[in-house]
Amino acid sequence: SGLTLQNSVVSDSWIGVHIESASPSLANNTIERNSSVGIWVRGVSPNTPITPSLSNNIVRENGNGVILSYASPLMTSNAFQNNTGYAISVGTASAPTMTGNTFAGNGTNGVSWASTLEANTTWAASAGPYVLNGQIPVQPGVTLTIEPGTVVKGLNSTSLLEVSGTLVAQGTAQAPIIFTSY
Repeated sequence: SGLTLQNSVVSDSWIGVHIESASPSLANNTIERNSSVGIWVRGVSPNTPITPSLSNNIVRENGNGVILSYASPLMTSNAFQNNTGYAISVGTASAPTMTGNTFAGNGTNGVSWASTLEANTTWAASAGPYVLNGQIPVQPGVTLTIEPGTVVKGLNSTSLLEVSGTLVAQGTAQAPIIFTSY
């Protein structure tokens, strides 16, 4: 949609920005001190995911930074700071494209992944560490590509990738892919 939120401060609410069934652009904002979530991005169907753009925002001191559901946003160069829960939580039927985001002092630093991969997805090293929050199925016909230098962490003993599709994870000597615990 044609909505743009730019150079603004959104603070001290339950949900800072709630995007539902729209694809606006959020750029150069500070989203802070919202008790539940800074930015909640929610589509209504896996057949029509929404694709908002979030760039150069500071998302800090919220309950959670960003929660995604049925959404495939472009998230570039956002700073996630001191959110008490997840910096980014990827939920149902979401496949964000992320690069250059930074994480500091969050309850869970990085990208918490808690949903089935239903579309081809690339995990880039520059997006931050990926935190597996439970069993993450990769559906038949779907490819998960993990780029060299990417860090993948299991949140607990039940965290794993269950690959029925394709996993492409080819690190290099200079940039190994690291699978470890949180």
